Amino acid sequence: MKTALIIDGNYLLHKDVFILHAMKSLHKDLQNLMRMDIDRLMKLYPFDDVYFVSDSKVGYWRKTEFRGYKSERTPDSKIDWEWVYNEYEVLRKHLRENTPVRQLQIDWAEGDDLIAYIVNRNNELGYSNLIVAADSDLHQLLRFDLSKEYINISHNYK
Repeated sequence: MKTALIIDGNYLLHKDVFILHAMKSLHKDLQNLMRMDIDRLMKLYPFDDVYFVSDSKVGYWRKTEFRGYKSERTPDSKIDWEWVYNEYEVLRKHLRENTPVRQLQIDWAEGDDLIAYIVNRNNELGYSNLIVAADSDLHQLLRFDLSKEYINISHNYK
């Protein structure tokens, strides 16, 4: 049975940012913690494919269609988000140049949309998927089908 690891990069980034910000070591340890997290996940199982999925940099199509979409979310003003996202790009470059990880990011799409696409396509090919994300909308992708011999499970650090 073929198995894929699908990492929601934005989930991983925000988890690590808030942990390190609380510990007052954000600027010192962010790159290291993100790389350790990815390395630890990749060592869980001999995955056939690993995907690192990111939200669009230019915005989301849902925000243009639904004015209030995610409007209640306000970034923590004590965190230098420009620096954080620059570090995220450094991580993505590192993954591109040093690992077999496949990266996906499409203008106007959220990572969750891409994760749903990957899972559904992989299931058609008989792949099982381990999804690392915190979005409860992704729970609709969690399924097991004995006739097709695949399973989709989700993992997060909560």
